[in-house]
Amino acid sequence: MEENIFIKIENIKKEIKDNFIYIDKLENCPERSGGSMVEKLNLSPNIVFHFIEFIFECKHVDLDALRGTIFIDDKVTWEFLLKTEFGYLTIHDWKGYNVSIASVGGLGSEINKDLSNKAILLKRIIEENIDKFIDFRKNEAKKGLEERPLDNFMHAFVSLSFLLNLSLESNKKGTGFMESLILHVSLIDTMLRYCILLTRINQRKSKKIDSDLPELFHQDGKKYLSERAIFDLAQKELDFLHHDKNLFFESVNQLYDERNKAVHRYAITNFQYSEIREILNKHLGLKDILSELIISLEKEQSELGVGFITKDDLNLSDEDLDKEMKQIIETKIDPAIFTKKTPIREAMFSDKYKGGVNPKFKKIFKKFEKEAKETFKFEKVGENKFQLKQKYKK
Repeated sequence: MEENIFIKIENIKKEIKDNFIYIDKLENCPERSGGSMVEKLNLSPNIVFHFIEFIFECKHVDLDALRGTIFIDDKVTWEFLLKTEFGYLTIHDWKGYNVSIASVGGLGSEINKDLSNKAILLKRIIEENIDKFIDFRKNEAKKGLEERPLDNFMHAFVSLSFLLNLSLESNKKGTGFMESLILHVSLIDTMLRYCILLTRINQRKSKKIDSDLPELFHQDGKKYLSERAIFDLAQKELDFLHHDKNLFFESVNQLYDERNKAVHRYAITNFQYSEIREILNKHLGLKDILSELIISLEKEQSELGVGFITKDDLNLSDEDLDKEMKQIIETKIDPAIFTKKTPIREAMFSDKYKGGVNPKFKKIFKKFEKEAKETFKFEKVGENKFQLKQKYKK
Protein backbone atom coordinates (compact mmCIF):
# COMPACT_ATOMS: atom_id res chain seq x y z
CA MET A 1 0.00 0.00 0.00
CA GLU A 2 2.79 2.42 0.95
CA GLU A 3 4.58 1.63 -2.31
CA ASN A 4 1.39 2.24 -4.32
CA ILE A 5 0.72 5.61 -2.69
CA PHE A 6 4.36 6.57 -3.30
CA ILE A 7 4.01 5.75 -7.02
CA LYS A 8 0.76 7.71 -7.21
CA ILE A 9 2.36 10.76 -5.59
CA GLU A 10 5.28 10.65 -8.03
CA ASN A 11 2.83 10.49 -10.94
CA ILE A 12 0.95 13.51 -9.58
CA LYS A 13 4.21 15.44 -9.27
CA LYS A 14 5.15 14.61 -12.85
CA GLU A 15 1.78 15.65 -14.28
CA ILE A 16 1.86 19.03 -12.54
CA LYS A 17 5.53 19.73 -13.31
CA ASP A 18 4.98 18.80 -16.98
CA ASN A 19 2.35 21.53 -17.22
CA PHE A 20 3.40 24.19 -14.72
CA ILE A 21 6.64 25.85 -13.63
CA TYR A 22 6.76 27.44 -10.19
CA ILE A 23 8.23 30.95 -10.31
CA ASP A 24 10.10 32.05 -7.20
CA LYS A 25 12.64 34.54 -8.60
CA LEU A 26 11.90 38.15 -9.40
CA GLU A 27 13.77 38.10 -12.72
CA ASN A 28 11.41 35.40 -14.01
CA CYS A 29 8.22 37.27 -13.06
CA PRO A 30 5.93 39.20 -15.35
CA GLU A 31 5.06 42.70 -14.19
CA ARG A 32 2.29 42.85 -11.61
CA SER A 33 -0.89 43.50 -13.58
CA GLY A 34 -4.60 42.92 -13.44
CA GLY A 35 -6.11 39.48 -13.71
CA SER A 36 -9.26 37.53 -13.21
CA MET A 37 -10.36 34.49 -11.25
CA VAL A 38 -10.65 31.49 -13.56
CA GLU A 39 -11.41 28.61 -11.18
CA LYS A 40 -12.34 28.18 -7.51
CA LEU A 41 -11.49 25.21 -5.28
CA ASN A 42 -13.62 24.59 -2.20
CA LEU A 43 -10.74 23.02 -0.30
CA SER A 44 -8.84 23.91 2.86
CA PRO A 45 -6.32 26.65 1.93
CA ASN A 46 -3.78 25.18 4.37
CA ILE A 47 -3.89 21.75 2.75
CA VAL A 48 -3.61 23.17 -0.77
CA PHE A 49 -0.73 25.41 0.32
CA HIS A 50 1.17 22.43 1.71
CA PHE A 51 0.28 20.34 -1.37
CA ILE A 52 1.81 22.96 -3.72
CA GLU A 53 4.95 23.26 -1.56
CA PHE A 54 5.29 19.48 -1.55
CA ILE A 55 4.74 19.03 -5.30
CA PHE A 56 7.29 21.65 -6.33
CA GLU A 57 9.62 20.83 -3.41
CA CYS A 58 9.82 24.53 -2.66
CA LYS A 59 9.36 27.09 0.06
CA HIS A 60 6.74 29.76 -0.55
CA VAL A 61 8.11 33.10 -1.75
CA ASP A 62 6.08 36.31 -1.51
CA LEU A 63 6.91 37.92 -4.86
CA ASP A 64 5.29 41.22 -3.92
CA ALA A 65 7.73 41.48 -1.02
CA LEU A 66 10.59 40.86 -3.47
CA ARG A 67 9.25 43.60 -5.75
CA GLY A 68 9.18 45.97 -2.81
CA THR A 69 5.46 46.53 -3.35
CA ILE A 70 2.65 46.36 -0.81
CA PHE A 71 -0.21 43.97 -1.33
CA ILE A 72 -3.28 45.77 0.00
CA ASP A 73 -5.87 43.01 -0.47
CA ASP A 74 -6.05 41.46 3.01
CA LYS A 75 -8.22 38.61 1.71
CA VAL A 76 -5.14 36.90 0.24
CA THR A 77 -2.31 35.74 2.52
CA TRP A 78 -0.35 33.42 0.19
CA GLU A 79 0.07 33.15 -3.56
CA PHE A 80 2.05 30.89 -5.91
CA LEU A 81 2.91 32.08 -9.43
CA LEU A 82 2.90 29.34 -12.10
CA LYS A 83 4.11 29.66 -15.68
CA THR A 84 2.58 27.76 -18.61
CA GLU A 85 3.28 27.92 -22.34
CA PHE A 86 0.14 30.08 -22.66
CA GLY A 87 0.84 32.58 -19.91
CA TYR A 88 0.90 32.86 -16.12
CA LEU A 89 -1.54 31.70 -13.47
CA THR A 90 -1.64 32.31 -9.73
CA ILE A 91 -3.10 29.98 -7.14
CA HIS A 92 -3.89 31.61 -3.82
CA ASP A 93 -6.10 31.47 -0.75
CA TRP A 94 -9.26 33.56 -0.57
CA LYS A 95 -10.71 34.86 2.69
CA GLY A 96 -9.31 31.85 4.53
CA TYR A 97 -11.94 29.37 3.38
CA ASN A 98 -11.28 28.50 -0.27
CA VAL A 99 -8.65 28.67 -3.01
CA SER A 100 -8.67 30.54 -6.34
CA ILE A 101 -6.80 30.03 -9.57
CA ALA A 102 -6.48 33.31 -11.47
CA SER A 103 -4.96 34.66 -14.65
CA VAL A 104 -2.18 37.23 -14.68
CA GLY A 105 -3.29 39.95 -17.10
CA GLY A 106 -6.53 39.85 -19.03
CA LEU A 107 -10.02 40.07 -17.62
CA GLY A 108 -13.08 37.93 -18.24
CA SER A 109 -13.47 37.22 -21.96
CA GLU A 110 -9.95 38.51 -22.63
CA ILE A 111 -8.42 35.42 -20.98
CA ASN A 112 -6.69 33.10 -23.42
CA LYS A 113 -8.77 29.92 -23.86
CA ASP A 114 -5.66 27.73 -23.64
CA LEU A 115 -4.65 29.42 -20.39
CA SER A 116 -8.15 28.90 -19.04
CA ASN A 117 -7.88 25.19 -19.88
CA LYS A 118 -4.62 25.04 -17.93
CA ALA A 119 -6.43 26.46 -14.89
CA ILE A 120 -9.13 23.81 -15.29
CA LEU A 121 -6.41 21.13 -15.50
CA LEU A 122 -4.73 22.36 -12.31
CA LYS A 123 -8.06 22.41 -10.47
CA ARG A 124 -8.80 18.84 -11.60
CA ILE A 125 -5.40 17.48 -10.58
CA ILE A 126 -5.61 19.05 -7.12
CA GLU A 127 -9.22 18.06 -6.40
CA GLU A 128 -8.75 14.48 -7.62
CA ASN A 129 -5.51 13.91 -5.71
CA ILE A 130 -5.67 15.91 -2.50
CA ASP A 131 -6.95 12.86 -0.59
CA LYS A 132 -4.05 10.76 -1.92
CA PHE A 133 -1.68 13.46 -0.72
CA ILE A 134 -3.27 13.41 2.75
CA ASP A 135 -3.02 9.59 2.86
CA PHE A 136 0.63 9.83 1.84
CA ARG A 137 1.36 12.28 4.64
CA LYS A 138 -0.43 10.08 7.17
CA ASN A 139 1.55 7.01 6.07
CA GLU A 140 4.83 8.91 6.21
CA ALA A 141 4.03 10.24 9.69
CA LYS A 142 2.97 6.80 10.93
CA LYS A 143 6.11 5.18 9.55
CA GLY A 144 8.28 7.78 11.25
CA LEU A 145 6.55 7.19 14.59
CA GLU A 146 7.04 3.43 14.29
CA GLU A 147 10.76 3.91 13.67
CA ARG A 148 11.20 6.31 16.61
CA PRO A 149 9.23 5.01 19.64
CA LEU A 150 10.47 7.73 22.01
CA ASP A 151 9.43 10.45 19.55
CA ASN A 152 6.04 8.77 19.25
CA PHE A 153 5.69 8.79 23.02
CA MET A 154 6.64 12.46 23.33
CA HIS A 155 4.30 13.39 20.47
CA ALA A 156 1.52 11.50 22.24
CA PHE A 157 2.19 13.41 25.46
CA VAL A 158 1.79 16.79 23.74
CA SER A 159 -1.15 15.77 21.57
CA LEU A 160 -3.05 14.32 24.55
CA SER A 161 -2.67 17.65 26.36
CA PHE A 162 -3.90 19.46 23.26
CA LEU A 163 -6.88 17.14 22.75
CA LEU A 164 -7.86 17.32 26.41
CA ASN A 165 -7.92 21.12 26.25
CA LEU A 166 -10.11 20.97 23.13
CA SER A 167 -12.44 18.51 24.81
CA LEU A 168 -12.69 20.56 28.00
CA GLU A 169 -13.60 23.56 25.86
CA SER A 170 -16.46 21.61 24.30
CA ASN A 171 -17.68 20.70 27.80
CA LYS A 172 -18.83 24.31 28.19
CA LYS A 173 -21.53 23.43 25.68
CA GLY A 174 -22.54 20.42 27.78
CA THR A 175 -20.91 17.75 25.59
CA GLY A 176 -17.67 15.78 25.49
CA PHE A 177 -17.43 14.78 29.16
CA MET A 178 -16.78 11.11 28.43
CA GLU A 179 -14.03 11.97 25.96
CA SER A 180 -12.46 14.37 28.46
CA LEU A 181 -12.40 11.67 31.13
CA ILE A 182 -10.76 9.11 28.84
CA LEU A 183 -8.21 11.62 27.57
CA HIS A 184 -7.42 12.78 31.10
CA VAL A 185 -6.73 9.26 32.35
CA SER A 186 -4.59 8.54 29.29
CA LEU A 187 -2.64 11.75 29.88
CA ILE A 188 -2.05 10.88 33.56
CA ASP A 189 -0.73 7.44 32.55
CA THR A 190 1.57 9.05 29.97
CA MET A 191 2.87 11.61 32.46
CA LEU A 192 3.55 8.92 35.08
CA ARG A 193 5.52 6.89 32.51
CA TYR A 194 7.54 9.97 31.59
CA CYS A 195 8.26 10.80 35.24
CA ILE A 196 9.53 7.26 35.87
CA LEU A 197 11.68 7.45 32.72
CA LEU A 198 13.24 10.78 33.75
CA THR A 199 13.75 9.63 37.36
CA ARG A 200 15.57 6.46 36.34
CA ILE A 201 17.83 8.29 33.87
CA ASN A 202 18.72 10.94 36.46
CA GLN A 203 19.41 8.38 39.20
CA ARG A 204 21.57 6.22 36.90
CA LYS A 205 23.12 9.25 35.19
CA SER A 206 22.56 7.40 31.91
CA LYS A 207 23.86 9.07 28.74
CA LYS A 208 21.48 6.99 26.62
CA ILE A 209 18.24 5.04 26.90
CA ASP A 210 19.12 1.82 28.74
CA SER A 211 17.76 -1.45 27.34
CA ASP A 212 15.12 -1.84 30.08
CA LEU A 213 13.67 1.68 29.62
CA PRO A 214 11.79 1.37 26.29
CA GLU A 215 9.16 -0.78 28.00
CA LEU A 216 8.00 2.42 29.68
CA PHE A 217 7.12 4.12 26.39
CA HIS A 218 6.82 1.38 23.78
CA GLN A 219 4.67 -1.73 23.40
CA ASP A 220 6.65 -4.42 21.58
CA GLY A 221 4.19 -7.15 20.61
CA LYS A 222 2.43 -8.55 23.68
CA LYS A 223 5.07 -7.34 26.13
CA TYR A 224 4.21 -4.03 27.79
CA LEU A 225 3.69 -2.35 31.14
CA SER A 226 -0.01 -1.96 31.86
CA GLU A 227 -1.67 1.08 33.35
CA ARG A 228 -1.82 -0.54 36.79
CA ALA A 229 1.82 -1.69 36.56
CA ILE A 230 2.84 1.92 35.87
CA PHE A 231 0.70 3.07 38.80
CA ASP A 232 2.55 0.68 41.14
CA LEU A 233 6.00 1.63 39.80
CA ALA A 234 5.21 5.33 40.14
CA GLN A 235 4.19 4.86 43.78
CA LYS A 236 7.53 3.18 44.52
CA GLU A 237 9.87 5.36 42.47
CA LEU A 238 8.55 8.92 42.32
CA ASP A 239 9.19 11.61 44.90
CA PHE A 240 6.96 14.68 45.02
CA LEU A 241 8.38 18.01 46.04
CA HIS A 242 5.43 19.96 47.41
CA HIS A 243 2.55 17.47 47.47
CA ASP A 244 1.42 14.59 49.67
CA LYS A 245 2.41 11.45 47.74
CA ASN A 246 -0.18 9.18 49.40
CA LEU A 247 -2.98 11.68 48.80
CA PHE A 248 -1.93 12.05 45.15
CA PHE A 249 -2.06 8.32 44.42
CA GLU A 250 -5.33 7.89 46.30
CA SER A 251 -6.78 10.47 43.94
CA VAL A 252 -5.27 8.76 40.86
CA ASN A 253 -6.70 5.42 42.01
CA GLN A 254 -10.16 6.99 42.40
CA LEU A 255 -9.88 8.52 38.93
CA TYR A 256 -9.02 5.14 37.36
CA ASP A 257 -11.96 3.48 39.16
CA GLU A 258 -14.41 6.19 38.05
CA ARG A 259 -13.15 5.92 34.48
CA ASN A 260 -13.72 2.14 34.56
CA LYS A 261 -17.28 2.69 35.78
CA ALA A 262 -17.98 5.16 32.99
CA VAL A 263 -16.40 3.06 30.23
CA HIS A 264 -16.64 -0.57 31.26
CA ARG A 265 -19.49 -0.68 33.77
CA TYR A 266 -21.77 2.10 32.56
CA ALA A 267 -24.62 -0.32 31.72
CA ILE A 268 -24.34 -2.59 34.76
CA THR A 269 -24.12 0.00 37.58
CA ASN A 270 -26.16 3.04 38.58
CA PHE A 271 -23.45 5.35 37.19
CA GLN A 272 -24.86 8.45 35.45
CA TYR A 273 -23.23 10.41 32.62
CA SER A 274 -23.69 13.68 34.47
CA GLU A 275 -21.35 12.43 37.22
CA ILE A 276 -18.37 12.75 34.86
CA ARG A 277 -18.37 16.53 35.16
CA GLU A 278 -17.87 16.28 38.93
CA ILE A 279 -15.15 13.63 38.50
CA LEU A 280 -13.25 15.86 36.09
CA ASN A 281 -13.52 18.91 38.31
CA LYS A 282 -12.28 16.90 41.28
CA HIS A 283 -9.25 15.33 39.57
CA LEU A 284 -8.05 17.79 36.89
CA GLY A 285 -5.44 19.14 39.31
CA LEU A 286 -3.51 15.84 39.08
CA LYS A 287 -1.96 16.79 35.73
CA ASP A 288 -0.77 20.10 37.19
CA ILE A 289 1.03 18.26 40.01
CA LEU A 290 2.74 15.97 37.50
CA SER A 291 3.63 18.94 35.26
CA GLU A 292 5.46 20.51 38.20
CA LEU A 293 7.36 17.26 38.81
CA ILE A 294 8.26 16.91 35.12
CA ILE A 295 9.66 20.45 34.97
CA SER A 296 11.86 19.68 37.97
CA LEU A 297 13.09 16.34 36.56
CA GLU A 298 13.81 17.80 33.10
CA LYS A 299 15.79 20.65 34.65
CA GLU A 300 17.77 18.15 36.75
CA GLN A 301 18.50 16.05 33.65
CA SER A 302 19.76 19.02 31.66
CA GLU A 303 22.02 20.12 34.55
CA LEU A 304 23.43 16.60 34.91
CA GLY A 305 24.10 16.44 31.16
CA VAL A 306 22.48 13.02 30.86
CA GLY A 307 19.56 11.54 28.94
CA PHE A 308 17.88 13.43 26.09
CA ILE A 309 16.80 16.75 27.64
CA THR A 310 19.27 19.61 27.08
CA LYS A 311 19.34 23.21 28.27
CA ASP A 312 18.46 24.30 24.74
CA ASP A 313 15.28 22.19 24.94
CA LEU A 314 14.24 24.09 28.07
CA ASN A 315 15.00 27.52 26.59
CA LEU A 316 13.14 27.42 23.29
CA SER A 317 11.71 30.74 22.11
CA ASP A 318 7.91 31.03 22.05
CA GLU A 319 8.04 30.99 18.24
CA ASP A 320 10.18 27.81 18.07
CA LEU A 321 8.09 26.15 20.77
CA ASP A 322 4.86 26.97 18.93
CA LYS A 323 6.29 25.62 15.67
CA GLU A 324 7.46 22.41 17.37
CA MET A 325 4.13 21.89 19.12
CA LYS A 326 2.20 22.25 15.85
CA GLN A 327 4.46 19.77 14.12
CA ILE A 328 4.06 17.27 16.98
CA ILE A 329 0.28 17.64 16.99
CA GLU A 330 0.14 17.29 13.21
CA THR A 331 2.20 14.08 13.28
CA LYS A 332 0.28 12.27 16.03
CA ILE A 333 -3.28 13.48 15.50
CA ASP A 334 -4.02 14.12 11.83
CA PRO A 335 -1.81 15.68 9.16
CA ALA A 336 -4.97 16.62 7.24
CA ILE A 337 -5.98 19.09 9.93
CA PHE A 338 -2.79 20.53 11.36
CA THR A 339 -0.50 21.87 8.67
CA LYS A 340 2.55 24.08 8.65
CA LYS A 341 1.71 27.68 9.36
CA THR A 342 1.35 29.58 6.12
CA PRO A 343 3.24 32.88 5.81
CA ILE A 344 0.52 35.41 6.53
CA ARG A 345 0.87 38.81 4.88
CA GLU A 346 0.58 41.56 7.40
CA ALA A 347 -2.73 43.39 7.07
CA MET A 348 -2.51 46.95 5.79
CA PHE A 349 -5.91 47.93 7.18
CA SER A 350 -7.41 46.32 10.26
CA ASP A 351 -9.55 47.21 13.28
CA LYS A 352 -6.79 45.83 15.51
CA TYR A 353 -4.64 48.88 14.65
CA LYS A 354 -5.20 52.31 16.17
CA GLY A 355 -6.88 54.33 13.47
CA GLY A 356 -7.33 51.18 11.39
CA VAL A 357 -3.92 51.48 9.69
CA ASN A 358 -0.82 49.33 10.21
CA PRO A 359 1.82 51.57 11.89
CA LYS A 360 4.52 50.12 9.61
CA PHE A 361 2.86 51.72 6.62
CA LYS A 362 2.47 55.24 8.04
CA LYS A 363 5.81 56.39 6.61
CA ILE A 364 4.78 55.04 3.23
CA PHE A 365 1.50 56.95 3.42
CA LYS A 366 3.33 60.16 4.32
CA LYS A 367 5.68 59.70 1.37
CA PHE A 368 2.72 59.08 -0.93
CA GLU A 369 0.94 62.17 0.40
CA LYS A 370 4.01 64.34 -0.27
CA GLU A 371 4.40 62.99 -3.80
CA ALA A 372 0.69 63.49 -4.46
CA LYS A 373 0.89 67.17 -3.44
CA GLU A 374 3.87 67.64 -5.75
CA THR A 375 2.01 66.07 -8.66
CA PHE A 376 -1.56 67.34 -8.26
CA LYS A 377 -3.11 70.72 -7.49
CA PHE A 378 -6.64 71.45 -6.28
CA GLU A 379 -8.13 74.81 -7.37
CA LYS A 380 -11.27 76.31 -5.88
CA VAL A 381 -13.93 76.76 -8.57
CA GLY A 382 -16.93 77.55 -6.38
CA GLU A 383 -18.42 77.33 -2.89
CA ASN A 384 -17.12 74.06 -1.42
CA LYS A 385 -16.13 72.92 -4.91
CA PHE A 386 -12.63 72.10 -6.02
CA GLN A 387 -11.21 71.12 -9.38
CA LEU A 388 -8.24 68.78 -9.67
CA LYS A 389 -5.54 69.97 -12.06
CA GLN A 390 -2.51 67.85 -12.75
CA LYS A 391 0.81 69.64 -12.59
CA TYR A 392 3.25 68.27 -15.11
CA LYS A 393 6.81 68.08 -13.94
CA LYS A 394 9.52 69.06 -16.37
